[in-house]
Amino acid sequence: MGKTSLIKRIRLGSDYNFSVVCDKDELFSWVNSKVSSKAGMENPVEPYVKATKQFYWISIFKEIVKEAPELKSVKAYLKHYAAKEKRVLSGLKEWAVPNLKARNPFTSVAAGLVNVLTKSSEPDFERARKDAEEFLDSRTVVILIDNLEKYLLKNPNQFKALSGLIMSAVEFSGQKNNITVKCFIPAEYYTQLENHIDNFGKISPNRITLRWKDRELLSMLCKRLGFELYRNGHIEWLDLSEFEDVGKALSFWKQYFPTTVLNQPFDVYEPVFPYILRHTQLTPRQVVQLCSKIVERVPSFPTQSVDGKAIREGIKGWEGELCTEVLSSFQEIFPRAAEFCTQYLRNLPLRFRLSDLQTHVYEEMNTRGEEQSQYNLERMFFDMGIIGEGVPLL
Repeated sequence: MGKTSLIKRIRLGSDYNFSVVCDKDELFSWVNSKVSSKAGMENPVEPYVKATKQFYWISIFKEIVKEAPELKSVKAYLKHYAAKEKRVLSGLKEWAVPNLKARNPFTSVAAGLVNVLTKSSEPDFERARKDAEEFLDSRTVVILIDNLEKYLLKNPNQFKALSGLIMSAVEFSGQKNNITVKCFIPAEYYTQLENHIDNFGKISPNRITLRWKDRELLSMLCKRLGFELYRNGHIEWLDLSEFEDVGKALSFWKQYFPTTVLNQPFDVYEPVFPYILRHTQLTPRQVVQLCSKIVERVPSFPTQSVDGKAIREGIKGWEGELCTEVLSSFQEIFPRAAEFCTQYLRNLPLRFRLSDLQTHVYEEMNTRGEEQSQYNLERMFFDMGIIGEGVPLL
């Protein structure tokens, strides 16, 4: 189950009877409009936390008015901050504040009038919030935030906004017992944020690391494949929930994929599903993409099942794309990762131990005068999945 699917499941879960999905792009746009663009890494994160919490309430307001349009304070606040009006007011305020003490008296007076008028016309946020709290008093609320596709962590404001998101999620959840915030952060960026957020100890107990097991990935693939075959008229309707059982999922999988595939470099036959998973980072998106590339090699699928040649060619044609994606995602943390892997790992065997790196790679680096520390290298290897503990599959 991917993050988007997990969000859908949480929304449908019985633990919560009032769910709010925050628009991630709108959230960051809101925060950036509330915090000065001149803010840098040295500035406190509190303004970002405050702005994010306010956006949580605005998102809650939007859901409340669908059920209770009679809540006038909530409705008035939302109307005031409608997208078009908000941009106009933000533009006026942005112009007015720095011109309050302008040398030109006409400019100064105009800025003062704009500042007073925009303040006086703003509905009472606290009143709307209190009314919303009363409305939600008997509800269990969950606020869900999917992750952005790309974070620009070299941008100080983006970095602070993401830090504010994490801290606000913890603080907001702790303020009211019936409200929970769940946000999703890619692991490679979370690691970097961990080193820069003050009071990280308050956040770490609330962290949950998502990992997908091979059985869950098999179940997910069979459900997707079964639905696609049904939708295109290849099979009759079947109960997709049956694929929660690994035995039934494997039985269905083997109708369209072979049992084993030849691993040509080692000249041995391997079970197909572990072989496919081994060429991914065990994420649903990557597994789906790879299986799609494999099936594309069989034009008459599903009339004709997939064979070993299609699996090998599909993997070979997709590996370069995956490597580029993985290395790019770590660009902020390990900017020379692609260069390093190409230069130092090319001559290592397909299966190697950490001791091989210490013996051969570090020695070659010393010869070349490279100064990157051993700790940072090993962290890079583990974070990127170049090395790790082997686990049995299925």
